[in-house]
Amino acid sequence: MTPLRQRKPRLSDKGYLEWLRRQRCACGCLQGPPCDAAHLRASSLHHDKPMTGIGAKPDDCWALPLKHSHHMAQHDYGDERGWWALHGVHDPFQLCIDHYNRYLQEQTK
Repeated sequence: MTPLRQRKPRLSDKGYLEWLRRQRCACGCLQGPPCDAAHLRASSLHHDKPMTGIGAKPDDCWALPLKHSHHMAQHDYGDERGWWALHGVHDPFQLCIDHYNRYLQEQTK
């Protein structure tokens, strides 16, 4: 019998989500806040980002600010990576990393 694998707990950061909601929309339109904190569910081996199943959110560091209408359009589009590429964002994973690092830097000031 093989041992059961324990799931890694989801990392949440309410401060980061609040900070994201005060940022400009990340889809390229740069509309001002308020924004939704939109979690990136796609996976990326290059960025060590695992796939998130239905009903489960990824860690909060994998979220970006999107105007509500853009957030809903992203969900409706079906192909998350395709939606970002359509808006000129070819690496939303790196954009998540950049946003989270900027947030962390602002917290240390």
